[in-house]
Amino acid sequence: MPKRYRVPRFSQVSLTVLEYGPVSITVRQFTVILLAVMTMFNLWRLFSFLPNIWRLCLTALPGVLLLPFGWFLVAGHSLESWLLILLWYGFQPRVCVWRRDESEQA
Repeated sequence: MPKRYRVPRFSQVSLTVLEYGPVSITVRQFTVILLAVMTMFNLWRLFSFLPNIWRLCLTALPGVLLLPFGWFLVAGHSLESWLLILLWYGFQPRVCVWRRDESEQA
């Protein structure tokens, strides 16, 4: 009979892309960094008509706002999942149903 191996399932370990000493970057963090850098680069090219100090401020702002999405967790969930939950909640229709109270009928 061949030897059977047990495959671990439901592992909570994140995949590491880059590790340098005590610093390690997961796939999710690397994706957020990549998204922030691409956004900053596109905005830098878009604001070419502005002076460099204004370009730098307007370009760095979205990058600084995007970076916390890769590192912070709230109640065990990432910030992007909370953002999706808030968007879903915002687009749900508000339905209020009026029903006569049982004590008022008597």
